[in-house]
Amino acid sequence: MELSSLLSQLKELQGKLVSALQEEYFCEDLEPPAKAFGWEEARLRQYFETGGDAVPASGAPAPVVSGQPGGGRVQPAVYDSFVSPLPREAPALKALVGGDGQVAALRYQEAVIAAGIPDLAEGLFPPDDPLIKRLSTKYKPYIKALACPTADGGVGFHPVETGWVVGNNAAAHGIDLRLFISPGSERKLWGALRYSDNAMIGRGFQTSIHGGAVETALDEATAECAKAKLFPVATTVKIEFKIGKRVMPQVSYLVECEVTKEWSVNLKYDVSGSIKEADGSSTLATCVAVMANPAQIPGAGYE
Repeated sequence: MELSSLLSQLKELQGKLVSALQEEYFCEDLEPPAKAFGWEEARLRQYFETGGDAVPASGAPAPVVSGQPGGGRVQPAVYDSFVSPLPREAPALKALVGGDGQVAALRYQEAVIAAGIPDLAEGLFPPDDPLIKRLSTKYKPYIKALACPTADGGVGFHPVETGWVVGNNAAAHGIDLRLFISPGSERKLWGALRYSDNAMIGRGFQTSIHGGAVETALDEATAECAKAKLFPVATTVKIEFKIGKRVMPQVSYLVECEVTKEWSVNLKYDVSGSIKEADGSSTLATCVAVMANPAQIPGAGYE
């Protein structure tokens, strides 16, 4: 096959990828520069996530410059995520997440359940994991979503595919948390949790999972319980943890969360969370989080 024909096919395929990303990020009018020809998906995503403000550098990391402990590297430009609500979108955002919190939470449930959990290239669970199988037969799997602008000028819930405790990014640095809920008003959430060696206090040493990684999973799970069952935009006002036993890598753990106390209707609640052995026989860590509904707080940007 001639080189010109191969280049033509590559250009056509990349055009389809660009179109798909334009639709996903609601920016059909944003076109990558000519130098983007040949970019892989990750670099194109970075371009669209910045709204085109920052052109991704090459795949090679910036060189380390000595002169300070740990050295330093030239950092990419800071940008505002496209999901950040703008003032002009406040009325649409209020309509989506305001009012009766539980009604709004049902809208959130519908969106996240429809998205499910995509396959994770960096996932930490083995095939046919018994815990995931058990949870999947009783509840609906999902990844979290955030409110963001839509193509029609409104605001909707968009799945978060990568983040500190979400998706391949999280799995790569050692934590894989998969969430499950029962549709409706039952104020509970379940999760399957697994860590890799990357989340240990010291990889290669006789240690356990770092306490911060344990607390991170509980922080995420309790917040999602509040979002799915109380109000779809939730803020953690206070959270207290207790870690009673060592959490180890390459072990599947059960996460359970439940709304346990109402301080103020549609505004402030306690959500309790726990990490247990997969069969629920032993509890390793617990927390109590105080969750608030910012959509009901004046000056929080939802007027």
